[in-house]
Amino acid sequence: MAVNLTDPSDEEECKLAEAALACYQSGQLTPLIKEELKYKIQAKRMEQGKGELHVQFTAPNSFELTKEEALKSERRRQQNRVAARKFRKRQLKFAVNLDEMLQTLEAENSRLHAEVGRLSMEKNFWQEKLNKFLLSTIDGHLES
Repeated sequence: MAVNLTDPSDEEECKLAEAALACYQSGQLTPLIKEELKYKIQAKRMEQGKGELHVQFTAPNSFELTKEEALKSERRRQQNRVAARKFRKRQLKFAVNLDEMLQTLEAENSRLHAEVGRLSMEKNFWQEKLNKFLLSTIDGHLES
């Protein structure tokens, strides 16, 4: 169906076609959903015998910044850049410190695991000695 975008009698179809085009260009369904919602509201108003609702949106006026405002804005932008640079530097330093701490803790963990293994072997050695001593003591008492 070809829609004549200049024909005022096809105003609704024109708006719908424009919304569909906006959806296609932006990749979002919002313009089409808005138009459909407007049509549903208008249809409901007409059913209830109310008049057609006309809403006109005018874009707010844009004002030129004064030289002082432009300078202030540029200064603020520059300060923000510096602050962002400092933040990224601090973040990197923090990450490096975390990495160093991780390596230190992993080394400590390995050392402690080795010590646990050594102490476990030492405990087993002394446990065996104690068991042999107790057996020899019991055997000595039983023989006498």
